[in-house]
Amino acid sequence: MKKIIFSLIAISLVMGLTSIVLAEETNTNTNTVNSNVNTNTNTINTACIQKAIEKKENAVIAALDKRFSALKTALEKRKTALVAAYGITIRKDRIAARLKAWTEFNKSRLQIGKSYKDGIKTAMSAMKAELKACKSSDVYNVETSSMSSDYNL
Repeated sequence: MKKIIFSLIAISLVMGLTSIVLAEETNTNTNTVNSNVNTNTNTINTACIQKAIEKKENAVIAALDKRFSALKTALEKRKTALVAAYGITIRKDRIAARLKAWTEFNKSRLQIGKSYKDGIKTAMSAMKAELKACKSSDVYNVETSSMSSDYNL
């Protein structure tokens, strides 16, 4: 019985000390993060930032327009090729035509994806350079950290 009571007291002491140490670490980390925030809004060149964001967003929209237009063309070619393939009466030739239609579509789709990602990379690089030129490090960090979501559109 004494061993159980002693064990429970030891465990509660360890848990109590651990929570105190973790609380101190949390407070230290919070203070570090808060001290890095720039609260002086007079140093931000908003016109420069707006211009950089507008250019980047227009480039993303243009890349999406190009991507979807190219995908639509690739789908139309695949449709035409598959319809033509099923019009072939010889089984061996029909299978070959179907495989060719799908292979060409997949090549096009991969090229379209690569072209889209290259367009996004170019837009991101241009925006990063412009935000650095704006000398607004807090905005630069926020905008460039969230830019990877444009790849997934």
